[in-house]
Amino acid sequence: MAANETDDESRSESANPSKIDFSAYWLVYQEMSWKDPKKIGVTVAAVLILLVPLNWMFGGSSSATITGAGAEVIAVSTVPAIAYVPLNSGKSTEFMATINEQDKILTFAAVLGIEKEDLRADVEMSMAPLLSEVLRFMSDKTRDEILEMIRDEEGRERGRLLSRLNQVLAARGVNLEAKGMVVSISFTRYFFPPM
Repeated sequence: MAANETDDESRSESANPSKIDFSAYWLVYQEMSWKDPKKIGVTVAAVLILLVPLNWMFGGSSSATITGAGAEVIAVSTVPAIAYVPLNSGKSTEFMATINEQDKILTFAAVLGIEKEDLRADVEMSMAPLLSEVLRFMSDKTRDEILEMIRDEEGRERGRLLSRLNQVLAARGVNLEAKGMVVSISFTRYFFPPM
């Protein structure tokens, strides 16, 4: 009779898979060395399982407002441009950027959108460093990355470029809080000429 009762108890425990005994797993985990890849993997997985929901709950959205010239990325869709300034060097020529992929050349023309009209004079006076920053930014990219940035009006890379342009203006002494910021860049013409 007693053997039947223990068999019934063991069958009822195995029949109910929703109860998991974590104490056995915890003992095995504690006995593992920190050099063991399994322990490292389990630890990383546990941390990620905790961090991902916390990031979703408390993380900021990707369309946050501009926080200043020091911001890593500017969300281009949050602040409308009031005026537009062509990116040029005093000549009506297009610019060529040598890009990372096999020294191919990109020819482009662009227009900067500014938040306030007060910023126009400062942008025009800072045209050479702004243009240099655009060319420097593009020189790190491959052809496909540049095309993706140009075509994706609200992409993260374009936000990084805008942040770098605002950092150039701030370094030149422009008060971005009072005069506004560069909030958009539109590539009006772009092509890769054959070599």
